[in-house]
Amino acid sequence: MAVQSKHNDRSGRVGFENDFTTDQRQRFTEVANAAFRRRKKKEELDRPFFQSAKNAALKPVLKPKKMSPSKQRQVVWIVIIGLVSLWAMYMAG
Repeated sequence: MAVQSKHNDRSGRVGFENDFTTDQRQRFTEVANAAFRRRKKKEELDRPFFQSAKNAALKPVLKPKKMSPSKQRQVVWIVIIGLVSLWAMYMAG
């Protein structure tokens, strides 16, 4: 394997003014502008589709239920029983 010296030239950039003729520059500009218009049009057409897909993906599958009064009573009783149990363990130990 041979060792080469480091390249000092700038990488891969095309000198637009020096490397193209006037006709080539005009064709390049026309093609680039047409591609830009196509991308813009495609982006505008796809935007509503992506927005509806995003809304559908983020929509919750199951609606959360509100806590009923019986569930609230159960939670309160569990907390009270837990506190009484902790107090009993503290007093016993």
